Amino acid sequence: MRRFLLIVAILLLFMPLVADYDGNTPFLATAISVSANSVKTLGSGIASHSVPLGEQNKIGLTCIFTPAGTSSATVDFYFQVSYDGGDSWAALDNLATSSGALAEIPTNFPAITGSVVSYYIQIGVKGASHIRWNKVDNNDTSNALSDVNVVMSY
Repeated sequence: MRRFLLIVAILLLFMPLVADYDGNTPFLATAISVSANSVKTLGSGIASHSVPLGEQNKIGLTCIFTPAGTSSATVDFYFQVSYDGGDSWAALDNLATSSGALAEIPTNFPAITGSVVSYYIQIGVKGASHIRWNKVDNNDTSNALSDVNVVMSY
């Protein structure tokens, strides 16, 4: 009986850790729209909060948007990371993209459900304490985007 009570007590100690774990965190409480050939930045169209990374070395980012039409243009997503608890920020660049954006997603990328584009990337964030979404650039000159958001997963 003592052994059983000890196991139950240990499990109860770790229950709050499991309950506080949020594996999918959207950067925006409400998705935004982006006009054709326009940019939205942090504080000017994007109200992204900074997401603490804890001890994560790798995270997943799912960029989501619904294009009004399809073309061969891209939607570029930019992020920043902090290494000091959110006091200062540095660009999280991808040298493989022409713009330096972390993700350049074609507006004609195959949609999974209806016309919603969902594009997943995994990135290393070793040593970073926080991440935030700071810019989206719709390079499509004729089609707007709706339901634009990014979800971070551990």
